[in-house]
Amino acid sequence: NNVELRFKTPQGKEVDTLIAHFDVLNPELKPGNVINPGTYIGTQGRTGSTTGAHISMDFFNPGSTSADAEVKKIKDHILYRIGKGLPVFG
Repeated sequence: NNVELRFKTPQGKEVDTLIAHFDVLNPELKPGNVINPGTYIGTQGRTGSTTGAHISMDFFNPGSTSADAEVKKIKDHILYRIGKGLPVFG
């Protein structure tokens, strides 16, 4: 189970992200929905080769399967803040 999201940074940069390995997805989420910070997306699952519940996040330039240096920097920023339990952009 996975979700594809397109978001815009506070600086206006658009980024696509693929979030995967959910056990349960929010059934109210539909393609094209606009969601707000704090919206329940799903529950992390145990799919794939794993020893415990987790999700994975991949970041891309919009409409692409690759990421330029700016998107990679945004990814590092987001994953650092998530790991510290901080708001992604705060």
